[in-house]
Amino acid sequence: MKKNLCILLITLSGVTTVFSQGYVTLTFVCQKTDGNYLQPDSIIIVNLTRNCSETIYYPDTVYILNVGTDVPNRPNDNGMKIMPNPFDGTTRINIQSPKTKNVKMTIADINGRVCAKYTGILQEGGNLFSVSLTTPQTYILSVQTSSGIRSLKMENVGLSGTNRMRCTTSPTTGASMV
Repeated sequence: MKKNLCILLITLSGVTTVFSQGYVTLTFVCQKTDGNYLQPDSIIIVNLTRNCSETIYYPDTVYILNVGTDVPNRPNDNGMKIMPNPFDGTTRINIQSPKTKNVKMTIADINGRVCAKYTGILQEGGNLFSVSLTTPQTYILSVQTSSGIRSLKMENVGLSGTNRMRCTTSPTTGASMV
């Protein structure tokens, strides 16, 4: 990139949110402090919350950001149920597993911040988890096993004392909860 980019003032010239389609269009313009425009080699867009970045190269100065999650609201025969959902601070998650396997579960808010997680073993059959979340908002439950990752949306409409997820089926060896 050019040496004088340290003096560069990047202004966001247009942000258009289209709620029905779930995306935001970002248009970048580079301007020096003396008012002259500058042609960038590239623009790096960093999402500090999710710890990821994207680079766009000139002449492309438009970035379309998907703000939807594409995560289903309701169970879709993937063996996971949140009961009830929406919930008032606390809920239960039932996960069916065809065989015993390791699992890593996370509950993240819509900004990608992990609020609760569980690492342990899913037993063959039904596995019940108790969840409490402090802030009323939308969360994403992700369950990762050797079979892949499955996700569901969770809607908390109430308050709870602490963010936590714990297995309530039977104690599993080697499980850790946060």
